[in-house]
Parts: sequence; structure tokens; C-alpha cells
Amino acid sequence: MFGYVLINKEELKFKEYDVYKSYYCGLCQTLNNRSGRFAQLTLNYDMTFLQLLLTGLYEPETKIESFRCKLHPLKKYIKRTNKITDYIADMNLFLAYLNCIDDWEDEKKLSRKIYTFFIKNKVKKIKKKYPEKTEKLEKILRKSSDYEKKKEYDYRMPVWYTYGSREISYPIYYHCSQQHQYDFWKAYNHIRIEETPDLSKPDPSGCGVPGQIQQRIRPSARHPEHYYDVQRFYSDEEHPVNLYNLAMMHDKGHEVADKDPELGWNYVKQFRRLPDGSLKIVSNE
Repeated sequence: MFGYVLINKEELKFKEYDVYKSYYCGLCQTLNNRSGRFAQLTLNYDMTFLQLLLTGLYEPETKIESFRCKLHPLKKYIKRTNKITDYIADMNLFLAYLNCIDDWEDEKKLSRKIYTFFIKNKVKKIKKKYPEKTEKLEKILRKSSDYEKKKEYDYRMPVWYTYGSREISYPIYYHCSQQHQYDFWKAYNHIRIEETPDLSKPDPSGCGVPGQIQQRIRPSARHPEHYYDVQRFYSDEEHPVNLYNLAMMHDKGHEVADKDPELGWNYVKQFRRLPDGSLKIVSNE
């Protein structure tokens, strides 16, 4: 349930990482203040991302404070909190509770079962405060558990990933962050993984490993110099499906180009997730 969202630290500027860390610390301190030390153990990057997302969306007044962390008391740290932080902390603890229940039911992990006893009173308060949200999350967990028991799910995830030729890891080489992420998604989507060349002998495409199909796209007639070299990878099965795409934009840095969302949407809109978790292709790209 957790662990899907990670920061790409080498792509962040020092200032950006400091802001991210301050929200992470703010959420950690809020978990402790609202629910105690045991709640702090549930802190994760996924909910920190949600904190950043909702803060950016609703732009609440954010308090910036310095504090001393009991685990690292020798220096002061900066934390950022706002009215969304309390909500994120509650949902963080509730989702951790559901995660422990799921681990106990699936794998009989005794440590997870024991942990639920320490936080169950706090969870009762959260359920009382957010009855609709918590009930819906519990239903989702039960439905997911039913799919797992029936073995009728397919968690493959279509990916359109845009990168630029001015990024720090270009050309993509063995052991850089981009190599790790695309090998992860290839394995996740049943795509054969091939070894990425090291930095001394990069692939001419600059994309690490070329796709089964390579395509050059010039989406803007006004700016033909802004083109994408797309590497398309297909699942290794009887009826191959294009489930991972690395779109390398010429002369693009870390910024979002105006055509990035359009190209990504044109790809993912052809898929639908069915109630049993499987993918359905509803139209050709």
C-alpha cells in the first residue's frame, strides 16, 4: 500500500529538497503531537507527496518553524505545517492501520497485528471524524483482498515517461536514477529487461536501451526543432502490449514542455481499468 512514491533526490535543487524535507518533518511532528510516538513509525514518502500536492492545490497559509528533533537533537530543523497537515496525519495513520490488517490477513505477520492494538483507539477517533472517507477506504481494501484471493487482478500500469536531453542523467547510463526507474516499470509490466550500457559507451539513442519500436514525433508545426524520440517497449507475452514508453525530448531540461501532458494523455487515454483490476484497451493511440 505504501512505498510507491519516492523522491528523485539527484534531480532536486538544494532549495527544493529543503522545502520537501521541511514538509516531511512537519508531518512527522504532527503525527507525534496528534497520535503519539507509535504514529510516527507510519511516516512515509507517499503521504508527504500528498501533503505537497494538496498544499499546492489549495494554497493554505503555511507556518514555518524551527525545532529540535528528539532523534537528532544536536541541530535545529525547519518544519512546515498548515491546516492540511492534520488531515494528512490522520489519513496516514488510518491507511497504516489498514495496511497492517492487510499484512496480517495475507501473510500472518504478527508484528502488524500487535501494532494495530497500539493505534486502534486513535483509529476509532479518525473514523468518527471522517466516516465517509474511512468507510470508502475500508471497502477498497476489502475489494482488493477479494481480488487477491480470486487471483483475477492484473496490476500492470501503462507508463508514458518524458525526459530531456539537458537532464542530469542524459545520456541514460548504467546505475543512474533513470535506469533504475525504467527497469522497475519494465519488470512491473512484464517487459524483458536488457542491460543498460555504462557511461563510457552509452547507447546512441541516449535512452539507455532502445525500444522495440522507435518513433520520432514533431508535435508542433511552429517549432519543428522541438521533437521527441520515443522508445516503445512491449510486454513479453503471447499478445504484446505497449506498456512502457520513454519519450526523450530534444533540448529539454527539467521543466515541463507544453506538449508533454498532451502526448502523455494521448497514450494513457486508450486504457481503462476494469473492476477486476485488469486493463482494457478501448482505442488505438
